[in-house]
Formats: sequence, structure tokens, C-alpha cells
Amino acid sequence: MCFVDFRKAFYSLSHDRLWLVMLKIGYPFQIVQLLLNLFKKQIVEVKVVDVTAKWFPVRMGVK
Repeated sequence: MCFVDFRKAFYSLSHDRLWLVMLKIGYPFQIVQLLLNLFKKQIVEVKVVDVTAKWFPVRMGVK
């Protein structure tokens, strides 16, 4: 048997590495560029009760 924790796999995926791998295995440049544009300048805010939240850029993981 083999068990794969896909949740951890998706959260640990480096965006820069993903684009390079996609190009290397033959994805068209236009598709990679489209995905890159969807992910660039993506920011998130984590809110915790009674704590001031801060915005930070997302560099890993998938939507």
C-alpha cells in the first residue's frame, strides 16, 4: 500500500519550481504564463482573535 498526503503536497509546492517543471515537461509557454499571472502578487491575511493581522505574499501552494 501507498499513502499520499495530497494536502501537504499541495501546500509545499514552490511556484517558481512549478513553472520550470511545467515548461520542461512540455506545457505550452502561453499556459504557463497564464497560470503564472494568476498566482503572481497573490497576498493573504490570516486573522486571529484579538491579534492584528498582517498581509503577506503567497509563494507556495496551489489555489
